[in-house]
Amino acid sequence: MAANIFVDESGNLEITGDLDSEPYYVIACIYSSSHSAEVINARCTEIVVRHARDGELKSSSIGRNLSRRKQILREIAGCDFGIYVLVVDKRMIAESSGLRYRRSSYKFYHSLFFTYLESNLNVLNVLADQYGRSEFMESFKDYIDKRMQFFSTFSFQPSSEVPELQIADVISGSVRRAYKGDDSFEALTELGYPAIPIQHWPPTRVVDEVSAEAPGSESDLVRRLAVEKARSFILNYAESSEDDRKLQVRSLRYLLHEYYVDPSRFFSRAEIARSISPGTGRVSDDYMSRNVISKLRTEGVLLVSTDAGLKIPYSMDDIRQWLTRVSTQVVPYLSRVELARQSILVRSENRIDILSDEHSELRRFINRNSRV
Repeated sequence: MAANIFVDESGNLEITGDLDSEPYYVIACIYSSSHSAEVINARCTEIVVRHARDGELKSSSIGRNLSRRKQILREIAGCDFGIYVLVVDKRMIAESSGLRYRRSSYKFYHSLFFTYLESNLNVLNVLADQYGRSEFMESFKDYIDKRMQFFSTFSFQPSSEVPELQIADVISGSVRRAYKGDDSFEALTELGYPAIPIQHWPPTRVVDEVSAEAPGSESDLVRRLAVEKARSFILNYAESSEDDRKLQVRSLRYLLHEYYVDPSRFFSRAEIARSISPGTGRVSDDYMSRNVISKLRTEGVLLVSTDAGLKIPYSMDDIRQWLTRVSTQVVPYLSRVELARQSILVRSENRIDILSDEHSELRRFINRNSRV
């Protein structure tokens, strides 16, 4: 059964100016695959009518009335809808980033938002609040349609006409007020916080806080560079329509998210594949290695692997473990190639060099450690 999803946002997309007063942009939705659209509408309409009568129920109209907000959130939680929230901390985004452009940032954040839903639900029926001019809404719909394969429907309507969108507005506004410090997080406990799924961009856990490494140390440099490379790749290719790029971005998002949860954990290729393609054809370990992991490394993303699996490096020790593994695998092969080359050169009186132009890169590496 398709999941019915209703999406609204709170805050603005600007990353210049006074970010201390408007540091967060929040996207929130209510969804259900077990309730029919009629049941969802009836329950949301009941809440809206009770608290707004003939008007529109909005987080901004509730304002600082914490007791009223808690009551409404309590009633929303009682409807047994799923809730998912994305919180963007704009203070963590450089002003030189491509996300300073509203169209780019809107597409990026909503792509991030729907990618998560896509990976955890089945077919999606999405209704979102209108944003900006109609031509922008149409361009965004085209953008979504080209990049997501599980949408059954995707449309926009004014929130004033849709009670479900008004409920999503109250949730997104309530989350933003709590994160800004306008309200305590006590109000969000009415929704089930902290158990409700709230994703952060960029991930909010600062791994340096749990590290004994001094700023400027080798591990500190590795850690910061690894995260920077991962984030840059995601931002550069988040809008790509190429299948392999999509897999690379999803894999890296997964690894980056888990890195902030536990930076010491390694992941198998099969585990990563399951996380980025649930319910679809399984991506093989070989395909993950050749078309995802190897390509990420070729693009300069720092990923280390050992017998325990794969991860973003957290320390110089992670790098050393990876290099030890590479050395035990690569160096013996190169040594064997060099021995074979020497033997054939000697027997052929230097007429036959097995490292021909076809293998010029391999010859270049061998020649670095050979007098041939």
